[in-house]
Amino acid sequence: MAAESTRPLPLGGPHKVRAALDDVGERARVSALSTRALSKPTRDEHLVALVKEGATLDQAGSHFGISRERVRQILQREGIKVGELPGRMEARRRLRRERLGESAPAIEAMWREGMTYEEIARELGVSPRPVKELIYERVSREERLARRAQKNSDQKRSPEEWALQALRDAARILGRTPSSHTYDELQAKGLIDGPRSTTITTRFGWAAACELSGLTPNPRSPSPRFGSRTYSEGDLRAAMRRITQLVGHCPSLTEYDAHRQAGEPTAAAIRQRYGSWLFARSQLLG
Repeated sequence: MAAESTRPLPLGGPHKVRAALDDVGERARVSALSTRALSKPTRDEHLVALVKEGATLDQAGSHFGISRERVRQILQREGIKVGELPGRMEARRRLRRERLGESAPAIEAMWREGMTYEEIARELGVSPRPVKELIYERVSREERLARRAQKNSDQKRSPEEWALQALRDAARILGRTPSSHTYDELQAKGLIDGPRSTTITTRFGWAAACELSGLTPNPRSPSPRFGSRTYSEGDLRAAMRRITQLVGHCPSLTEYDAHRQAGEPTAAAIRQRYGSWLFARSQLLG
C-alpha cells in the first residue's frame, strides 16, 4: 500500500488524474448498460414484431433510440432476413394505404380525370406506388384496361388525324365550320385538343383541312394580290395525276415543275397547302 501511495502522479496534478479515471469509469458504465439493454429479449422481440408489421429499419430504430444499422445487426443475430419475412410486403402495403387515409376518394377522382400515378403522387407529396395500389383496389380491372387501351390508341394517332379530329370537335361545338380565328379561341380555352391553326394551315391549308375533316370550307374572300389564283382540291388532284401518268411514277418536286402546264399550280403551292410534298402526294394520289 505504501509503495502504491508513493507512486508519482501523472503530469497535470491530482485533479487531472481524477477526471481521467472518472471518464474511463463513465464510459465503462455506459458500455455495460448498453450491452445489458441490447441483450434484453423483450426489446428484441418488440423490434422484430415492428419490422414484421411493416416498419422500416429506420422507423424501428427510432422507436427504440438506436440506429438503423444496429437494428439490422440485431435482426441478423436473430437469423432474420427482412426481405424473407412472411407477410411483410402486405404489411407495408397496409401502412402505405393508411398514410393516404381519407385521400382515397380524391385520388380515384384524379385518376378518372386522366392524371397518371406519378402526377397524383406529386400532387399529394407521396410515392407513386401506394397510389397505384389504391387505384388497383378501388377501380375494376376492366376500367383500368379500357383506359390503357384508350391511352395506347391516342399515342398511335398520327398528327394529321389529331389535327383533323380537333377541327371536327370545333365544328361540333360551334355548329358550323370554324374559321382559323374561332378555332384558336376554342383551343386557347382548352375546349378542344389540337394544334394551333397556323400548324394546320401549314400542314394542309385551312380549306383543305376542313374538306379532309368532312366539313364544308367557309367561302373565301377575294385575294388581295392582283392576278393571284386560288386552286381547289380538284385542281390540285387533276394536275398531280396528269403528271404522274406522264412520268410513270410519283413525281418529285423537280419533275412536277418540269412537266407542269400553264395554269396548273406550282409544286411550291402544293407543298405549302399540305405541309410536305410526300403528304401532298399521298392525299392527291391516294
